[in-house]
Amino acid sequence: MDELKVFEMPQSWVTKIDISAPDMEMRFPGGMKVVQYRKAKLEKFAPYLLKDGLVTKLTIYKDLDCTQPSTIKEWFSHRSDCLDERELHTDSNVTSEHFRPGRRDALRCHRYVTLVPETERQMDFYSHTRTDGLARRIEKPFEMTETFEDRTDFLFNRHVVYGKQVKVIWAGEAFEQRPLRRVEERFHRDPSKPASKDVAERVFMMSDRRIQVTYHLEDDRIIPAWLNFMKPKEPADSQKAQAFTPQMVSGFQVDRSAKPYKNLQLYEMLVELMKDEENVELQIRDSEKAIKSILSSRKKEEINTDLLISIYNTMRNEMAHRHMKEKERMAKEKKQRQEKKELDLLAPFQARLGQPEACLTEFKQLLDNKTSRSQSRIKKAS
Repeated sequence: MDELKVFEMPQSWVTKIDISAPDMEMRFPGGMKVVQYRKAKLEKFAPYLLKDGLVTKLTIYKDLDCTQPSTIKEWFSHRSDCLDERELHTDSNVTSEHFRPGRRDALRCHRYVTLVPETERQMDFYSHTRTDGLARRIEKPFEMTETFEDRTDFLFNRHVVYGKQVKVIWAGEAFEQRPLRRVEERFHRDPSKPASKDVAERVFMMSDRRIQVTYHLEDDRIIPAWLNFMKPKEPADSQKAQAFTPQMVSGFQVDRSAKPYKNLQLYEMLVELMKDEENVELQIRDSEKAIKSILSSRKKEEINTDLLISIYNTMRNEMAHRHMKEKERMAKEKKQRQEKKELDLLAPFQARLGQPEACLTEFKQLLDNKTSRSQSRIKKAS
């Protein structure tokens, strides 16, 4: 048989490439790289090089001289506030921020002009991580619209109309607050209820003291059923509260053969709707507080930006570095103790009895007994 031919490649004429971990992480000479394009500039930075976690920045210009920026896009990494991307349009001064999952407020996207409350903005949320199922909140100076998903009460939209700010005194404190003028709520169809009893829309008209309820449209109908309630006047200093009368209710029933509502039923419905109105107002005020809380936290996060460091990154993670040093120290001490135990003949007895002094006394007594017995035997033999 012919011998198997083996081809040997010549050895490399260059030395072995050795790149340290810090140099590998820098990625670029000096930790940054700038690429100039036509009407655009791309900047790349090494992770942890900048305090705000910026890794990529793209600036698009209007002119060929690249002096008038129109759009600025920034990408971040390792930020504790989960900020992933930011885009600024200089013409409209609109900023769009995108966040990764992991924030306590479940914020996914924030589009705004300024971080001042009660101005125009849009917030998108990770609805599946929120208990209220909030997916989007759009705020304007005199309006707020909230969109929900997968709620047990089938609510999917709430639109709020505000009035001009007024001074309110509560618990001895005075503050400015926008009064509620109108609240509209829309619901998905609940299959467990008949369409004529399933609420499709509720409108609370606070300024007119009216509540309008519209039910879902039945399959064979072209007009839905609805009810309109006038709320009784609240008691004044010299007047009693207004009593409920059938004239305070107007409505339309699709099925003419259905029995009309009795006065007691209408009164109970009105009482229930008034309670719902109070709960809705509390939820709206909670939403306003949530907006202010998010804006306040975003201001603090931009001022004091913290970067997340992996526990495996011992170069930057001081806690992990101290933990590793502590483990090395404990291992060294353990080795030294082990060496001492090997030289100490009494160590096994001391470890077993847990009483070093008693063990030492007993061992000395044992040696003395052996010595006395040996001396007595020598005397007898002689």
